[in-house]
Amino acid sequence: MHNVRKETPLFLVCKWAGELDEKEREKTEGGTAEESTERRGSRDRQLQHNGGGAGGQVEMIGGADNALDRHLDELSARLLAEAVPSLFSFPVIPRDPPRPNPDAEELISYYSDIDACSDSDREIQYERDADGDPVVPVYNVKVDNGDGGEEALRLVEALIDGGAELHYYTLAIACEEQNWKIAKILLRKGVPVNKPEEHSENHPLGWEGTVPLASAFRAREWDVARDLLEKGADVNALEGGGISPLLSLFVRRHGGKEDDDAEEEERVVTFIETLVEKGADVDAQSALGESALHTVCSRGYARALKVLLEKGANVHLKGPSTLDHLNFKNSGTALHSAVKSGKANVREMVQILIDHKANVNTIDSPLTAVPVLLSALYEREMETVELLLANGARVNEIVDDNGATVVHKACTAGRRDAIEFLVQKGASLSWCDKKGNCCLHLAVSSEEFEVVKYLLSLIASGQKSGAAVGLNRKNEALKFTPLHIAIRMDDSGLIASLLSHGADIRMRTKANQTAIDLARSPEVKLLLEEREQSLD
Repeated sequence: MHNVRKETPLFLVCKWAGELDEKEREKTEGGTAEESTERRGSRDRQLQHNGGGAGGQVEMIGGADNALDRHLDELSARLLAEAVPSLFSFPVIPRDPPRPNPDAEELISYYSDIDACSDSDREIQYERDADGDPVVPVYNVKVDNGDGGEEALRLVEALIDGGAELHYYTLAIACEEQNWKIAKILLRKGVPVNKPEEHSENHPLGWEGTVPLASAFRAREWDVARDLLEKGADVNALEGGGISPLLSLFVRRHGGKEDDDAEEEERVVTFIETLVEKGADVDAQSALGESALHTVCSRGYARALKVLLEKGANVHLKGPSTLDHLNFKNSGTALHSAVKSGKANVREMVQILIDHKANVNTIDSPLTAVPVLLSALYEREMETVELLLANGARVNEIVDDNGATVVHKACTAGRRDAIEFLVQKGASLSWCDKKGNCCLHLAVSSEEFEVVKYLLSLIASGQKSGAAVGLNRKNEALKFTPLHIAIRMDDSGLIASLLSHGADIRMRTKANQTAIDLARSPEVKLLLEEREQSLD
């Protein structure tokens, strides 16, 4: 027999309450009733082939139609097609002293006693232990918790009162599967709300990273969350990916309860205060670097943002340093998250962050090095841009180790609108990065032709000289001018435009090559030769 973890009947109910009934399953799988019957027979044979419990024996037997009244009969009877065949059964663990409960005893007897399960039109799977005695089955009970689920609720209470072990993972399954009535019963019966420190061989596979408090927050089950906190739920317990309950508070699960934005933020603020009072780490970050500050800014929760900062959240905390578009919204500091949120209250959130000493010249990450000012320009949040400038944002700020400025980044990104605004605010177009590239070098090499067109228009209009935009400036590595770069790209239109604005074809590269020497195509070479002849 394989050494595998096991599930109790109570685990099963909490996991499967609310599943489709048999007719809905047949619709999902398709085919005729005969085909559906054949599929079930195939599954049954597969389960028998995979072996049984402690004694290694699995039997399929019938049960009595009248063994229980109708509502209990409906709880019994069909083998869960989705159950993993290698999960085995084990008996309900009795309490000491046992608590008498006729319903529980009848129910457990019905599933455990071979004599009580004869002449049924439904098959029930059970197993025998090493002594040959039947044990409580694990994955053959089907209950429906859809529109009230009174049968499921009665089954849970009966199992608990009959001696079923109250285990943390039972609660975790109920919460994650959104069986909230069952979760409330479990909490009322005293189920542990925190994961046991010692590893348990009997915990169900796949549920190790589930935290009931986080599940309740995501589903907006505020009453369950409050009950969990009152019973001592760990406010710093982490789910998979390092997600804390505080982070889960800002994520609404699909299908969870929906409040209007104002009501939801009010509840969120209340729970932030409660979590912090109980010791929650306000700066806790997920494995991807997301924090509560980033998330509230992305959601537009200005009041929650203020509360977090008042509770000591680090305004300078940075999110994930990644180029992954899924994490783009939370890269950088909370300022970046606020300006990229797209919410109507961006300016309000930025003002709150500035009031708490946020650095208005910070970049998002070393990978992209986009300053907050440029992020705001990209999002066309012009009121926020003016607010940042009024509070010390610098248009000529060097933003990365390569010596690039704010306007350099805009040139590389092809954001003509941002460049025009920055120039109006005094940004220098002649500054070069550490590699000797100025704005025109960067725009040409990035093939951002609208930016090149704008920079050259400044020369044509007399607003800037050729030197001011670096028309004939050489970079450090190859001593290339913007014209040399355009020739390497073999772009005759771009070359003609640079020449018409005064680009010098006689300047030599580090390899002592002129523009004509670099020409590849006959068309470009002819264009350059004609230009040289016109200069003679």
